Amino acid sequence: MTWESWSRTDGDFRRMPLGRLKVGSVASDRAGLLIADSLSEKWARPAWVENERITSFVGQPLVFRDETLGALAVFRREPINEQEFRWLRMFADQAASAIANARACSELDRLRQQPADGRNSRLCASTAVPSRETAPAAVL
Repeated sequence: MTWESWSRTDGDFRRMPLGRLKVGSVASDRAGLLIADSLSEKWARPAWVENERITSFVGQPLVFRDETLGALAVFRREPINEQEFRWLRMFADQAASAIANARACSELDRLRQQPADGRNSRLCASTAVPSRETAPAAVL
C-alpha cells in the first residue's frame, strides 16, 4: 500500500492556527492530548486516519516562560502509551527551550549588527553583549 507523504512542508496543514483542530487546540489550551483509538470521534479527517492506518495521536504544547511557541504533534500507525505520552511532554519542554534559545541568539546577532547611533549608543556603551564563545548555552 502507498501512503501519503508526510514530509511535505507545503500542504494544507503546514501551519495550524491556535484553537483550530487538534494541533491548534493543544497549543491554545496548553494541554497535552492523547487519542489512542482510531475510531474516536475526535479525528478531523477520519477517512485519512483510515487510509493511513493511523491508530494514535499525541499533541504536546510548546511553552517557554509562559509563552506559547507552538505544538508538537505525532500521528502514529502504532499505539502510543502513557509512558510515551510523558516522554513527549519532556521532549516538548526541551524543544520549547531550544526554540527560545535560538530566538535569543538571533536577537543578539541582530543587535550586534546594528550601528551605534544616538538611540542605542547608551545601550551599547553600558551593556556588554557576550560573544558566541562566552554566551550562555541555554536560556533558562
